[in-house]
Amino acid sequence: MPSTFEKIRTILAALRNGQFTLMFVPDMLHRPRTWRMPLRRLYIASGAALAVLSLAMAAFVWAGAATLTIANTRQALELLSEENRRLESITHQQQAKLLEMAREAAMLAERVTELELLANEIRDLVLLVAQDDSVASGQLSSATAHSHLETAMERSIDTSRIGSFQTADRLPASGVGGGELYPYDLSAQLRGSLTALRWAVESQSDRLAALKTSAEAYQHKMRHTPNAWPVTGRVTSEYGRRRHPTRGVYQHHAGIDIAVPLGTPVLATAAGKVVHAGPNGGYGLTVVIDHGYGLRTLYAHNARVLVQPGDRVERGDVIALAGSTGVSTGPHVHYEVHVDGRPVNPREFLP
Repeated sequence: MPSTFEKIRTILAALRNGQFTLMFVPDMLHRPRTWRMPLRRLYIASGAALAVLSLAMAAFVWAGAATLTIANTRQALELLSEENRRLESITHQQQAKLLEMAREAAMLAERVTELELLANEIRDLVLLVAQDDSVASGQLSSATAHSHLETAMERSIDTSRIGSFQTADRLPASGVGGGELYPYDLSAQLRGSLTALRWAVESQSDRLAALKTSAEAYQHKMRHTPNAWPVTGRVTSEYGRRRHPTRGVYQHHAGIDIAVPLGTPVLATAAGKVVHAGPNGGYGLTVVIDHGYGLRTLYAHNARVLVQPGDRVERGDVIALAGSTGVSTGPHVHYEVHVDGRPVNPREFLP
């Protein structure tokens, strides 16, 4: 009895040497056809077909995967393109904003230059006021007034606020926490700096305008405050109670008498408006100037009056020629200063 091994060998030999027969019988009128193929070839053909099928399946799978990859890549490219367009749009907007802020910064720089010119103008105004030798009674001396006005200017011109603006190249390169600044953050910081600078410029502009108004008002008051001698000469009679030179009785002397040669030019001691120019009883030919602020000056005993009522005069203008008209013992100028309608000692207004 053959063993199992021999049986297997017999089966393998039959499979290797056997043939595959295919018979085709069309009908009874035709002869059947037979097609024989060795099993070996059939195995080879089947293996080849299977290999081809496997390759086709692999190719199909690869093609599907490639198609999916291409679709995903195309979608990613479209997303990137859309993001690029969005970033380009943001960049254009940022550029437009930066250009606008640059123009605004240039305008603010011009405004700061104007403020510097205004500050210099105010300083010149203060220095002009400080050139006066003295001021009216009860007011500060010129040096003290100059010092006070300069202090007011220093307090009003707060350059630290204007100088605190940081330009784009001085902005920090990274945000709080270490992250780099995005264009939005940079734009926001620039906008915030420009807003702060604009506020500082407007604030300083208002302060300087108010200070200029105050300085001009102060200059106007100083220009209209008697603070000079009408003539240069010897004081022969002071303000106050004295013995009358012709009547011999004691009475109040409302001014001071300054002896000068006949025809000496008499100067206005402050700017103002002439309210009287002509005879005035015992004062003789008299000039009275209204300086405003409740102040008036009187120049009496003149030989000749050179102004008329309504004339505007400045300090130092010649308004008359000294003489001895009216009740007088010789050529001199009787000079009075009135405050709110009452005569005061002119010495309080003289340097």
